[in-house]
Amino acid sequence: MDAVWNFFGDWNVDFCLASIPILLLFLHFYMKNREIPLKDTLYFRDTMVMTLVTILFGIVGAAVCAHWKQVPYWLIYLFNVLYYIGSLLTAFCAFRYTMETLHMADRIDKKWFTLSAIPVAVMAIVVITTPWHACFFTIDPDLGVLQGPLYVPFYGFLLFYLVFCFIAAATSENKENKEQIDGLLLSGALIAAGTILEAIDWQTLFLPFFITLGVSCIYITVRNPDLFKDKKTASSPVLPSISS
Repeated sequence: MDAVWNFFGDWNVDFCLASIPILLLFLHFYMKNREIPLKDTLYFRDTMVMTLVTILFGIVGAAVCAHWKQVPYWLIYLFNVLYYIGSLLTAFCAFRYTMETLHMADRIDKKWFTLSAIPVAVMAIVVITTPWHACFFTIDPDLGVLQGPLYVPFYGFLLFYLVFCFIAAATSENKENKEQIDGLLLSGALIAAGTILEAIDWQTLFLPFFITLGVSCIYITVRNPDLFKDKKTASSPVLPSISS
């Protein structure tokens, strides 16, 4: 483990490495017990897949950052941009999953869901073009990879989507779905904690791990297909589902 730590230098990927087997297990059991491919089901799957992809980009990105004197700058930009784009897409998938599983389309005009993708596209452009404006992160020939002025606001942007998820969950609670809503709120709180921690300490990749914890919480309380089957008949519902 010391060799791994030394290879990544000041960059800490321990949380990412711990997330990989957890996500693979959940993906295995989730895909094994496939449900009807409704939008919420697909968005939850996409959230898990994007989290796993983001973790892989984050690990490689941390490695090239640690060895910034030995690798070309374009490689550092590539994998770090891919990590942050992956974080954006993961956040958007989680946002859309929450909106779909709470049936917010029945309460809000669908055009707003289309418009909700615009801020993600704008922020993605900012991240992709960072080699030219250096506002997100930059590479100093003497100091290595450094934060830009838009680095912390990027994580505030992710929290912006979480706020909408919290509001949607809090306003959708009733007697039938209280346990599921509690699971969504706890998941959101975990992801918010990871977002804040990574904004504070950018050399430790906290966010994918806390998203993994959030996914685990949702799987246990909402998405696990076994929750909706009686063990004897495999057909009788045990808990009411938010999804239709």
